[in-house]
Amino acid sequence: MDCCTRHAGYLRAICLYRSVKLDDWPRHRKAVVAPFNDDLMSLVWRETLCHTRSMLHAWTTQFRGNIPSLENGLRALTFNVLGATAFHERPQSQADTRPKDSEKIAEDYLDTLRTVLDNSILLMVIPYHRLRGTSIPRHLARVGRAAQSFRSILLKVLGEETAALGSDGSKQNRLLTPLVRALKPDTRDFVINFAGHDTVRLTLNFTLALLAVHPDVQEWIYQEIKMFSGGHPNDEWDYDMFPKLKRCQAVLLETLRIFPPSTGIPKIASHTAPTLRLGDQILVIPPGTEVFPLLLGIQTDARYWDDPYIRRPSRWILHDDKGDEGLLIPRRGTFFPWSEGPQICVGKKFSLVEGVAVLVCLLQEHRLLVRVEAGETQEQARHRVRNCIDDVNYNLLLRMNHPERVRLECASIQTEIWA
Repeated sequence: MDCCTRHAGYLRAICLYRSVKLDDWPRHRKAVVAPFNDDLMSLVWRETLCHTRSMLHAWTTQFRGNIPSLENGLRALTFNVLGATAFHERPQSQADTRPKDSEKIAEDYLDTLRTVLDNSILLMVIPYHRLRGTSIPRHLARVGRAAQSFRSILLKVLGEETAALGSDGSKQNRLLTPLVRALKPDTRDFVINFAGHDTVRLTLNFTLALLAVHPDVQEWIYQEIKMFSGGHPNDEWDYDMFPKLKRCQAVLLETLRIFPPSTGIPKIASHTAPTLRLGDQILVIPPGTEVFPLLLGIQTDARYWDDPYIRRPSRWILHDDKGDEGLLIPRRGTFFPWSEGPQICVGKKFSLVEGVAVLVCLLQEHRLLVRVEAGETQEQARHRVRNCIDDVNYNLLLRMNHPERVRLECASIQTEIWA
């Protein structure tokens, strides 16, 4: 655990993913953290509720309660939330009254972002300008064109915000606005990493599949929703409701403990970290040595977590003298879904707000069930899905090998019957 808690002794391997050095991190964080304020969180809350309602409507009407693909539904939802919060662009709805030209621009805008996000790993390996020319396969050329277009979009935002500096011309609370404003006057280049789009989607994919296997946890969450919603429809819920939803947060935290998107963080031993304690042994670690602490191993270590492989969201709930519920703060160096220390992920609250909004919107009036195949009992169906959830691989991020085999149903509380 030493290499996870001694932040100055074991440094991020920035050469691998082009991050900022620890001594320059305070300046970088000041700029990066600026957009993650309550105004943005309120926008994330509203947009997530809106897009979750749309997803629910499709599941319960168009597909009559059969969820065609949980993975694809969540991919569209998290993408749309990102598009709305980062660029103030939303997919066209039936109530959209914008001119046709504006609709086409927004559609192209979002399609470009979707293509870049879906191929982000490819674009990390191959520069987009290499994906051009007559000899490039059509599907790769499309990625190259999208990356070029996305660069133009970011430069357009840069131009708009630069022109608005020193005036009240920029009124939007876009995710990119404070980042652009933090640039030095003579700077024209900056890099934004939207990796959180994938990590939130994968966490929700695991969470919703696990909820279908554990109906008792759905009921546990529902009791909290009923307490704090006051019976109001979810289009009237304010962001002020979020911090009260401790159980919803606990469910997400427990998923992240057992199924963290990133199971390890590469580090490099500095000149101040010559030794590492391993049990009763003291190991000498030469400066410059690359180490890869297995974070998943720490998050499932019985020394820090009771019954570590049992999924029990209630472990995160504490009760005060009045019986009010609060959230457990894990021991330092035992929980890392957003990293830890001075370089903790600035998108932590963004992801929690988005995840909680999905849960409360889904479970206010509906329940998730495992679709029972021919010849199966309900218990056998749940066991099958649980096996799919546990069958994972680490292809950059932890994910199920066969998410398409997790076939679920969505039923209203009035019509749903637990087996």
